[in-house]
Amino acid sequence: MRASNALLAAALAAAAFCPAQTSPAQHTPVERAKPAPAAVVPELIVFNTVIYTGVGFAEDRPQTVQAMAIGGGKVLWARTRR
Repeated sequence: MRASNALLAAALAAAAFCPAQTSPAQHTPVERAKPAPAAVVPELIVFNTVIYTGVGFAEDRPQTVQAMAIGGGKVLWARTRR
């Protein structure tokens, strides 16, 4: 349930940044440069849950985190609240 709330919040946030639709006759495509890797904005933030990182399964002591941000198809950060 919390993951679906996070997805809904991310979708609403993304919709707020979308420009209004215009007709094709009025629209001129803009050439955009790809953002630098450091400027990648998270597309999805998951928090307040248990996330298994995949580290420590062989020793039967899996590492977990409480929050994770994903952007550009990669994990940007994963942390536990202190």
